[in-house]
Amino acid sequence: NFYVSINDSLLILNFNEPVDVSELQIGNVLLQSEQDIATASQSFTLTAGTSSSPDGRQVRVDLNIDDLNEIKRLDQLLVSPGSAYLSFGEDLIKDMIGIKVTAVSPSLARAALVYENDTTRPRIRSFHLDMDDGLLHLTFPETMDASSVNFSAIVLQSAPSVAENGSSYQDVGRGSLITLQNDSTVVTIVIDNEDLNEIKRKALCTDASGESDCFLLWQTSAFSDMAGNPVVPELHGHVVDEFIRDDRPPVLRLFNEFNLENLTFTLQFSETVNISTVDFTRLTFQTFFENPEFSLALTGGVVQNALDLPVVTAALSQLDI
Repeated sequence: NFYVSINDSLLILNFNEPVDVSELQIGNVLLQSEQDIATASQSFTLTAGTSSSPDGRQVRVDLNIDDLNEIKRLDQLLVSPGSAYLSFGEDLIKDMIGIKVTAVSPSLARAALVYENDTTRPRIRSFHLDMDDGLLHLTFPETMDASSVNFSAIVLQSAPSVAENGSSYQDVGRGSLITLQNDSTVVTIVIDNEDLNEIKRKALCTDASGESDCFLLWQTSAFSDMAGNPVVPELHGHVVDEFIRDDRPPVLRLFNEFNLENLTFTLQFSETVNISTVDFTRLTFQTFFENPEFSLALTGGVVQNALDLPVVTAALSQLDI
């Protein structure tokens, strides 16, 4: 018989006589969701594993982390006692005089004598923020349920605690998962453009390394693993592990709303811009986009925005009027 613990990453094989553990070839083990492989919805062949057991009737195998995460990704395999079956070939192991074990056919697999599900709450191992492309990469030690992500429970901050003087924060509540995001140890969030512009407006994550002004907080409801265990929350700020700062120049997308009554105009950019950097003398009005008959290089102007935003509303100077 056998015992399997997803929680402890452990597989225990019990034999009717002592076996030579040095002969163990774990790649012969096939885990399956039903007794007959022909009707099993999911199965997985182990690729690695180690055992420190002495020669004897019981062999304890520490499952390989990559195998374990693939097993967790398969949502119908080893999720209950009724989905825990094992078969193996005769090359799995030998007894103390070199006789191969009797194989267990995949059509008549053995049911687990003891099954233990995953009850350990996951933790975020690291996070990588790409401000150029607006991507937040979160790495976990185990496979996560991508459908469980609660974007509003994930917050970027300029300091470990919002209580610190001058600190600011922004959640990614409008975010989404990247296309074709599967249940995986890495979850990638596409930060919505509106949230991204707010992060830039609040001057979050601007340092070259990100280490002084880029921290991530998350609540229990932010993520769950494949067994439904909620993530351990981080309420004191996890400093960014990898950071790509925003080095992409803004692009002027629209020049519109030229108001002939109060002589104001609007410039719409691809991202939040620093209104203190606006230099009106670099702007020229002209009667046509090429070969204009008339043109006017501005001598000044006044920004009417109170905040840094993707849209700049400005008024012409009296001299230019």
